[in-house]
Amino acid sequence: MMYSETNAVWTADGRYIVFTSAEGFSNGIASQGGISTTMELWAAPLRDRDRDPLNRDIDNEAQALAAEAAARQTGRGGGAGATAAPPEVRIDWNGLARRAFRLTVPGTNIGGLTPSPEGHNIALTVSTAGAGRGGPAGPDPQAGMYILIAGGGKVGANLASSLLKMGHEVTLLENDRERYARLEERFEHVVRYGDATELFVLERAGIERADLVVAVTGDDEDNVIVCQVAKEKYGVAKCIARVNDPRNQPHFDMVGVGLTVSATATILALIEHELPEHQLVKLLDLHRENLEIVEFAIGSGSPAAGKYVRELNLPNRSRLISVTRDGRAEIAIGETQLAPGDLVMAILEPDVEDELKQQLMPA
Repeated sequence: MMYSETNAVWTADGRYIVFTSAEGFSNGIASQGGISTTMELWAAPLRDRDRDPLNRDIDNEAQALAAEAAARQTGRGGGAGATAAPPEVRIDWNGLARRAFRLTVPGTNIGGLTPSPEGHNIALTVSTAGAGRGGPAGPDPQAGMYILIAGGGKVGANLASSLLKMGHEVTLLENDRERYARLEERFEHVVRYGDATELFVLERAGIERADLVVAVTGDDEDNVIVCQVAKEKYGVAKCIARVNDPRNQPHFDMVGVGLTVSATATILALIEHELPEHQLVKLLDLHRENLEIVEFAIGSGSPAAGKYVRELNLPNRSRLISVTRDGRAEIAIGETQLAPGDLVMAILEPDVEDELKQQLMPA
């Protein structure tokens, strides 16, 4: 097997090196082509110290070459400047291979890599060769998602770590300079400094190609903005938001952020669940489906105590799921009889919650 990397170019903003790789396999039979080649497109993100290792305001290849040429010119000029050594401008390759990720393109021959004048876009030509080894390049079924996480606190950092281990591509955004420095030591190129509510920060992080945006900052307002912008401006199909204060949940619902997680609400529900005779407890909100799963206890004064499920006058948009008695649960069917102390789980639409309470809980 032969392997090589070619056509390396820097993006205009100096943040990436993009290159192609080629793998050649010899079958030893000249009449069948002898060697078949597969090309792939790769990108490697550069950290600040990679792009500017000597802190000389050198952010890309062109600036590096210009700096070296200027230094050589100074050295030939004689005088005091002649003793100045040319600056050593190079990429720190330690760990760079580990950071590279493959870009999927619809073809087998890749060339003509040309960086755009600004940003990190690259133009290229792609064509498909004849039926060679592996066939044309297409979507990789093994490839993970690209996930953009806003907020580098404990939640965001742990999410990023777990998702990377699962094989996903992740970018973590953090706007606190000290926390960013700590995260960069741990995650290297995965973390970026910036305010995730700023459009240019999101665009620099590649939100246009994100499969999922997760907003887990400590500020509910920021989480709402990030998800709303991701969905409405950039067309991101899936967004998940952290709700720090459960009282802000209606704001997330209002802008269509259907997937939310609230640690406070979850813990509160668990506490209520442990009370001997608790009121209706919301276990799960299915915002997208406009459904919720709740649990409640049948008290001694409940109008449903002693009745069979088939005898209950339940709201049309509700169903009982299970009944738990003495620590043992069973699926609720028409012949299931309810008794004081039973824990009943139900699925319903949110606006019939009060009707269900009237039928099953004491006044």
